[in-house]
Amino acid sequence: MRKLLPILFLIAFASCGEKGVSEKYKSDNILEKLTYSVDTVVVDSGEELLVLGNEYIGNWSLSSDLSRIFTFSEKGNAIQEVDLDNLSVIGQYTFEKEGPDGTGDRVMGIQELDNHQFAFSTYFATYVFDRSGKKIKEYKLTSKEIEGIDLEDDFVLNNNAKIYGVGKNLYAIQQSSIESQLIKVDLNEMKADTLSLAKLSKTRNFATMFLKPGAMRFYSLSIQMQFLRDQVLLFSPVTNTIYVFNPNTNLIEEKSFAHKLVPLEKEWGDYPREANSLEEFNAIMAAVNAQIHFGRFFWDDTRKLYFRLSQKGKEIASPDQKMNHETFIHAYDENLHLVGEAKLDELQEKLYDQFFKDGKLWSYVNVEDELGFAVFTFDF
Repeated sequence: MRKLLPILFLIAFASCGEKGVSEKYKSDNILEKLTYSVDTVVVDSGEELLVLGNEYIGNWSLSSDLSRIFTFSEKGNAIQEVDLDNLSVIGQYTFEKEGPDGTGDRVMGIQELDNHQFAFSTYFATYVFDRSGKKIKEYKLTSKEIEGIDLEDDFVLNNNAKIYGVGKNLYAIQQSSIESQLIKVDLNEMKADTLSLAKLSKTRNFATMFLKPGAMRFYSLSIQMQFLRDQVLLFSPVTNTIYVFNPNTNLIEEKSFAHKLVPLEKEWGDYPREANSLEEFNAIMAAVNAQIHFGRFFWDDTRKLYFRLSQKGKEIASPDQKMNHETFIHAYDENLHLVGEAKLDELQEKLYDQFFKDGKLWSYVNVEDELGFAVFTFDF
């Protein structure tokens, strides 16, 4: 393994806590004496060509047992399966773009379902394919097709939709209305229930565009959704407040956390919805990115803890400069009570496309155009 960063350093900070925390944790801050090391691992692609970006993997999804990662190649319109235990490519599944078994031109998300089929999210529909590339089901999710919802201008739900489990229910986020909502769709009966995500509605404020032929740019932050431990978690990069939906009880719970090391939310800077120049557009993005950005949640089954990263860009003199970042890690017990947090002091690079596996944090890195991961080992 090649070392990515100096392998060991100590991080200490002020204590923090939250009422109702499990008695299992005697300290207000279980990460108070956190140390960590980082290694880089590289996937052996063999004769396969993994098409990668410099900063992002692109569309990707993990298997439920975290042993494999699926990456989508737009160039080949194919899903590649990577064995994370042996760090090798073990499968490739090619799909047509057009015709009755077509995915369409723009795939916006992929996921492996519990029955090993693949779901594709596009703007116009959500599709389910088997591994041979045959389209099994197609859902064009609009008000006309789903009983119980009324979407403005028959807005479609597909671009941020996820199918739960083996495919009985689909969940989507509607954030174009006055109050953001979680929409749960019964795919057998094509009926929907809506639940309020009011505290996440501010997310849509962080958007701007630059409209000029040949140089059109769009920037926006969006509410995120993930399935974790038989729950649906709804969160935003803009605020520490989250919603937890239980599919078994149909109950949704709002949670906020008393973070001490980071701001509790971004501040809206009265940014214009439409920039007058490319320079202004870039400056707006830099100003938003210089504020705290809350990431997805991870479950560490080895410690029975949730973890989450937040990152904050350091202000730069010019949008053309590369922005360094401060990175923070937060820990929560099984009931999602905050039990610790720390700043990863030596880390300057922004982390992308992260997940937890075997008690370690994995984060995507491009290693000379090969798929690699920075693997963080934490000790506390």
